[in-house]
Amino acid sequence: MKILETRISIKLGGEDRVMLFNANTFAAYEEATGKFFLDTAATLFDAMKPFLEARKARALRAAGATEDLAVPDTTVFDVLRKVSIKDLRALLWASLHVYDAHGEPSWPLTVHEVGRLLRPADIPPIFTAFLNGQAANSPTAEEVGESKAPPRKPFVNGAPPREADDGGGRSIELPQGAFDFATRTSDG
Repeated sequence: MKILETRISIKLGGEDRVMLFNANTFAAYEEATGKFFLDTAATLFDAMKPFLEARKARALRAAGATEDLAVPDTTVFDVLRKVSIKDLRALLWASLHVYDAHGEPSWPLTVHEVGRLLRPADIPPIFTAFLNGQAANSPTAEEVGESKAPPRKPFVNGAPPREADDGGGRSIELPQGAFDFATRTSDG
């Protein structure tokens, strides 16, 4: 059996721990909170974006970039204004599971124990690692099989183009007359 999951190491409560990203992570979060995992992960990404941009700008400066790179002025409290600590704690808890000899998942820490170990200063590095794990575990466009949208046409004098995009490639074809409700009889 091929295991399809991503593992990311973090420090939490002074100990090395491993976050696992698979369907059990998503399901555990949803069962614990009643919220859709991907919605919360997307909100976390939006909240963490300034930290990610600042980290990228600092890395470019360290590499000798000469252009003026703006480093966003953010704090951990900017994240907490967008994602509740209950959700952050539950996301982290859901990812900190292990497997027994029979392949059954278990969570060695409770949600509340994770809360006791998580300090506000830990949020940027841990949740940056969390987002990296989530991204590494996400399917690519090729795996999902989505068609690529046609390139957008540029605005002319500030106005959108007058012609409509073609909507992309064909996906499914309905049988002829699929929407001819008026001509159907009551027996089928």
